[in-house]
Amino acid sequence: MTTFVINPYLGDINPGTTEGHKLYDIAIAVQTGKIEINQDSARDIQTIIEKESGDYGWGPAITSVQVNDLTPPTTKSLLTKAREINLTSFQKMD
Repeated sequence: MTTFVINPYLGDINPGTTEGHKLYDIAIAVQTGKIEINQDSARDIQTIIEKESGDYGWGPAITSVQVNDLTPPTTKSLLTKAREINLTSFQKMD
């Protein structure tokens, strides 16, 4: 029986096997159709990141960046609050 997994992190991909290595290579392949980063392409880039965050399971890493040490911590979305997130917040991410 074959199963279908939407979230790639829920799949059983073992890069130590021949088949797993092939899948891993596909997953990390360089994307074609590069977009030049500038003010005019900002909206397109944001759309791509939003789509791929769902496709590749980046959700929490993109939408819930912890910005303080409070309990519970305050989080911000990289897509909508990028200017309010500093480098230290990313360095603390697990």
